[in-house]
Amino acid sequence: MWEKLYSFGKDLLTLKGQVEKNAADIRELRQDLKDLTSAVDNLARVVQRNEDRANNEREKEKLKQENLVLQLKNALLEQENRLRLPPGQSNTDDSSDKSD
Repeated sequence: MWEKLYSFGKDLLTLKGQVEKNAADIRELRQDLKDLTSAVDNLARVVQRNEDRANNEREKEKLKQENLVLQLKNALLEQENRLRLPPGQSNTDDSSDKSD
């Protein structure tokens, strides 16, 4: 009987130690999970920031190209207007001539 009681007490203490170790492991794993979650959140912010920068650069390039197209159209229209004017007339603003 004492032997069984001793064995039971020994098993109980062993289980208590294992439970304490498991509890410590769980706390450590929870901290690791928090650290990983924080790292993933930071990484997601960096990726989003990079995507935003890339989108901004694409938009800048698009606007730059549109501006160049408009400049080209403007130059072509100016050239067309020069061709339409009779010889000897300049393509200046007529408002200065009409100040009479």
